[in-house]
Amino acid sequence: MFFQSSLFAAKPLQIIFTANRFGEIEPCHCQDNQIGGLGRLLTFIEKAKKEFEGDTFFIDAGDTFFTLPAIPEALSEKELSKAELIAQSLKLMGLDFMEYGERDSTLGVDVLAKLLQMTHAKNPPPSIEVWTQLLERGGVKLGIVVPRKALALETQIQKLKSEGAEVVILLSHLGMAEDKKLAELNPGSLILGSHSLEGNESSKVLSKSLRVEPEEGGKKVARLRFLEGDVMQGEIEVFALDSSYDQANAVTKLMKNYFQSDKKKTQKKESFRKEVKTKKSFVANPFLCKTCHEKQFTFWKNTDHASAYLVLYAQNRNFDASCVQCHSLGLNSEEGFSKITEPLLVEGKSAKGSPFVESFMTTTVKNEKPPFDPRKNPSQYKKLRVHLMDSLEKLHAQKKLQKVFLGVQCENCHGNRSEHLLNAEKGSPTLIPQNCITCHRAPNAPKFTDDMIAKASCPKG
Repeated sequence: MFFQSSLFAAKPLQIIFTANRFGEIEPCHCQDNQIGGLGRLLTFIEKAKKEFEGDTFFIDAGDTFFTLPAIPEALSEKELSKAELIAQSLKLMGLDFMEYGERDSTLGVDVLAKLLQMTHAKNPPPSIEVWTQLLERGGVKLGIVVPRKALALETQIQKLKSEGAEVVILLSHLGMAEDKKLAELNPGSLILGSHSLEGNESSKVLSKSLRVEPEEGGKKVARLRFLEGDVMQGEIEVFALDSSYDQANAVTKLMKNYFQSDKKKTQKKESFRKEVKTKKSFVANPFLCKTCHEKQFTFWKNTDHASAYLVLYAQNRNFDASCVQCHSLGLNSEEGFSKITEPLLVEGKSAKGSPFVESFMTTTVKNEKPPFDPRKNPSQYKKLRVHLMDSLEKLHAQKKLQKVFLGVQCENCHGNRSEHLLNAEKGSPTLIPQNCITCHRAPNAPKFTDDMIAKASCPKG
């Protein structure tokens, strides 16, 4: 979208703008063509700077560090580590200025202050109605006005112009409703907005003002370019961070180290926790089901559901609860398992030291290299799935396999079958569609339909 301003531009100027990250660090990779990710954002910024003959400023409008407005105590340590990863990544990207939102102080103002300090970006103090900031780079000055409520801001705008600002933006975390009022009070302004949760994908004209807000979840980034001339001409575009921005860089290296470290921390923490059961456990052994349902078992073992754990192991995410809950049976349920390091219980294999599942998966994949993705290398994935199923069945035949929670299996779809195992007359084999929707929903599977349930269902009879 092109626009004109009455301001004179002595030099060209570019603004990279993000908002509404909600703690997102990378897409979950559950579907093809997913967008977003910190690594891709750095690639975008580096490319934008290289292509533009002028100076660049990177601005963020908040709700950046945390996914939820309230974080359970059990998850606070993990969520803080992820927030610190985001802050460190923003520093590597050269973040210049950041307004913060309500979710950013989810773990308290002291934690927020620490995170902001880690970014090395300038930011407004918390208890002030309006804040102005003048940024300068290469002789180009950018004025920023941060309103904490809808106000007429002519005084602040003119002050920044008198100090040499060639461009003045209103950086708002007020949301769309308040930004409409802001636009009416400040016609002709340029509003970089956030907090509307409307999934805005393009700029909008509000009372002769322009407003832009990238889509939530770190999926998109806005780029504003101002070109020099008697009348300043500008361009606003919003870009999806798709796979074209996949490239190894300083942030992807940082993230790789983060996942490795997070896995070790989880393993150490889980080693001191005991499994607690208050309900009758899942059967959690498809090889027992095979005894009477061989036709269904044969169908299932050749599906991606059966080997869903492989993908997580390849990406060092097999101890990440947000991923494992959809790639296993019953994580953190009373019928399933709560120790994320023990999705595979085998007789004689102690939980002490390295979890058995790690050595088991290492043996399963042998010398194969990740990503173990059926979409990228189907022949490799099929071979690994066969090896995984054969290895588990061998443990079952040796009567060593006690419980196997890894992978999506019979009871994910049909519910707890422990009573049915004791008495074939008890329990209905009916599929429970609600169980599918638990994981097959946006953003993991935004295009999932009821027809897909039928295709994934085992044959009858």
